[in-house]
Amino acid sequence: MMLTNLLRLPIFLSTLFPFQRDSQKTPSSQENVVDLGYARYTSSNRIGEYSIAYLGLRYAEPPTGERRFQSPVPLDEEDGKKENKLVDVSSYPNFCIQGGRDGLWGGAGSEDCLKVNVYKPVNATRDSALPVLVFFHGGGYTFGNPRNFPFDHWINQSPNVIIISVYYRIGAFGFLTPPSSNLGANLTSSFDLNAGFLDQLEALRWIQRNIGSFGGDPTRVTINGHSAGGSSVLLHLVRESSWNERLFSAAIAQSVYRVPVPKVEQQESLFDFFAFQAGCGVVDLSKRIDCLKKTDVRVLARAQDLAERSTVFTSSYRFFRPVVDGKVIKEYPTRLLLNGDFMGVPLMVGATSNETSLPERDIEGGLRWLYPSLSDGDIAQFLKSSSIPRNTSTRFLNSSG
Repeated sequence: MMLTNLLRLPIFLSTLFPFQRDSQKTPSSQENVVDLGYARYTSSNRIGEYSIAYLGLRYAEPPTGERRFQSPVPLDEEDGKKENKLVDVSSYPNFCIQGGRDGLWGGAGSEDCLKVNVYKPVNATRDSALPVLVFFHGGGYTFGNPRNFPFDHWINQSPNVIIISVYYRIGAFGFLTPPSSNLGANLTSSFDLNAGFLDQLEALRWIQRNIGSFGGDPTRVTINGHSAGGSSVLLHLVRESSWNERLFSAAIAQSVYRVPVPKVEQQESLFDFFAFQAGCGVVDLSKRIDCLKKTDVRVLARAQDLAERSTVFTSSYRFFRPVVDGKVIKEYPTRLLLNGDFMGVPLMVGATSNETSLPERDIEGGLRWLYPSLSDGDIAQFLKSSSIPRNTSTRFLNSSG
């Protein structure tokens, strides 16, 4: 997906929040230390004259071992205050475990990945109270690395904003969905639906607590994303209790990954196939989840790739993504919007021409592949309303982009 429209954002922000460059002085190494109370972070990552990056700051405890597939555990900041260590965060951290793409198998990355990158003007202080932009990367909820979207150049162009990019669990590690009817009390304490989306929420909570130390204003946080990140932004707008927990004040969604948010039961066959391929095909659900928590990352990564590639697995729901869990995402997002159940904040939405990243296919095939619940009647009605010839090879690109 392209970010053409987003590249204009620094110029737009600079008109809203002018910043006086001439009065800036070059900071000393001591001035590069940001004290969060529970840890002190330092960085030598200077790109250009005005920007400094603090890379790989932990916002939650590592989701490893028994914490695999669970909601993120908030960082124990009180324990950190005992030592208040000085930590060098000049280098990018490991990205989250990746799914396969472009014919390559997944598995690269680390489970210990719940971190953020913070880009700030070099002389921003707590008194600066600059607006904050939070970026969620794309990748179809299967792959993606914030390192591929550095924001140093944005800060250098317009040193009037703090920008944060978020690492969140993707693929099966973030969106594995077991059968809901079998999730008893014992299992719900050891497994959480939409864990990757909950990671994003925990990152936003960390930002509310700590962004002031970097010079940001927690009351002026804009969430921003492209592709699956753009889809995430829209889900945050309809999230349950979003009004009661004001984690952001504006939103930008670019090139939104417009796919259905399935019900839990629609993902059941995907869970069964994944567990079987990972060697956890026992009947009892609790034993399967226990097995999956102990299985090697490389085995799980291959199992999730097979779900997408295998010709044996024929379910139309074969991708790991957010689901309607009845708790955080209580209903289909479209219905929530129609009912007025959304957070009323300023919203900017962007799209590009012919941006669909799918292989060339006709419109009927593309619709059935992306929206498997559409009936023959739904597709016939869409085809009737479209003016593009049915046999045009780029018809799906034109209609969806």
